[in-house]
Amino acid sequence: MSKPRKIGWYLLGMVAICALAVGQEGAAQSYRSTLRKPTVEVFQSMLRATTQQDYDGLKKSLTLLDPILVEVNRKFQVDLAAEFLKAISEGRHAAVAATVRKLIFYDMKDLFALLTQERGLTEAQMQAFLKSAYLDYQLLAPTVTAQSVETNARIQRWFKEAAEEFSIDPSPFSREKGVDRQRVQRTTQRIEAACAAALPGLSHP
Repeated sequence: MSKPRKIGWYLLGMVAICALAVGQEGAAQSYRSTLRKPTVEVFQSMLRATTQQDYDGLKKSLTLLDPILVEVNRKFQVDLAAEFLKAISEGRHAAVAATVRKLIFYDMKDLFALLTQERGLTEAQMQAFLKSAYLDYQLLAPTVTAQSVETNARIQRWFKEAAEEFSIDPSPFSREKGVDRQRVQRTTQRIEAACAAALPGLSHP
């Protein structure tokens, strides 16, 4: 994927995140609309703090993710906060770094679940969730690429395929089509499995 393409996704994704935080209705968005900062910004701060072994900074960042942590625990039965704090208390730097990546992965997984399973979403909302998930993946991509360049290329291609479900044909002769959520779900499941397999310390949930 070219650099301009990545920047375009990033800018679109930031707009999408802001739109979600400003005020969306329904249960799907309620816990995300309470976030004080976009998750991608929190995760970027956490990755920097991990490199610097700034554990106090990591703990502060973790509190910003409380709504996501609660929902992930409810939905996937994974207590990420407990794992994270345990790794910090034991001073296991590699485990701390792996848990930060796991936080990002489960945020992406939660966005995929909303995108493919939540009822009552508009196409624009689904598109926003996909773009937000892509931003999460961009933070994981360097680690995935270090394990396998080919895996990263496949994941990037699958994100593109999912995005094409939301593309708009400008032709006046085109017929409107609904989003094939089952097709998108199959694609996101491939992304999850490939990503999890390539991330150290994270087996496929």
